[in-house]
Amino acid sequence: MIKTMALLSRKPDVSPEEFDAHWHHPHGDPLSLAIDTLRHYIQSTRKPVDPVAVNGPYDGIAEVWLDDVETAAGLTEHPRFAAAQADQINFIQPDEVRYLMTEEQAVVGETGPGDATGVKLMHLVKRAPESSSEDFHAGWAGSGDAQLGAALGVVRHVRCHSIDEEPAYDGVRELWFEDLHALQRAHADAPESWQALLAPPTVDASQSTLFVCTQRRLR
Repeated sequence: MIKTMALLSRKPDVSPEEFDAHWHHPHGDPLSLAIDTLRHYIQSTRKPVDPVAVNGPYDGIAEVWLDDVETAAGLTEHPRFAAAQADQINFIQPDEVRYLMTEEQAVVGETGPGDATGVKLMHLVKRAPESSSEDFHAGWAGSGDAQLGAALGVVRHVRCHSIDEEPAYDGVRELWFEDLHALQRAHADAPESWQALLAPPTVDASQSTLFVCTQRRLR
């Protein structure tokens, strides 16, 4: 199964609350859910939390699972896609949307949408300039990732490796915590594990993005 992500930035005249409400309804339900090739659909809404620096421009990340690459590549041809696309101008900046096509690897827990509870830290990573794509994917999937995540207190841990030829990001690491306080404790109490997991040598930290969010599962 293929997991795609759409990185969304709200319109300047739309508040975060208005963005999230419209994204949920009508954009997510019923417009996006009318696309029957979407096997699962998660809306991850930005929830900035001090002192974790969130350095990206995104207000939401749509996460969609599809059967295969061909289905993902043909998503825009689905007869119900046009209606969802036309609605974008009502709450986001369509020209600023960035897309990723990835393959998931479970580190702790399972792949897929899960139960959509708790708080999630998404680390959108760009590989270091001196690292080839092959070296990045081999090195980023470290054998000690599960142990580092455990030191941070994560309850679920997934890596998403980009399979795009020219990706906006080379991968996305997703770490689930019980709540915001658990995320803050991880940042404060385990700085070495935080650094090792989120800023390894294969990653260009200056071009990577942290995104703290809560999730809404629509399918």
